[in-house]
Order: sequence, then structure tokens, then C-alpha cells
Amino acid sequence: MKRDIGRELLKSIEAIKNGKGKRVTVNVPTDEKLIRKKMD
Repeated sequence: MKRDIGRELLKSIEAIKNGKGKRVTVNVPTDEKLIRKKMD
């Protein structure tokens, strides 16, 4: 089954407007070499 990205986006926006969105905290390393190492 093919995903309907447009519909998923609209549903997500509606959820955020209704206060049902998720808040995610991301810790990004400051060292560029470490970031590149994790990407490989």
C-alpha cells in the first residue's frame, strides 16, 4: 500500500493544533567528527 504523505501531514497538523502533538528533544553532538563517524 502506498503512503499518502499529504494526508499524513494534514492529520499531523490537525493533531498539533488540537494540542495532541509530540515534543521531542534531540541532543546533537557539537563535534563534527563524531557526527560523521555516527553517519557511516
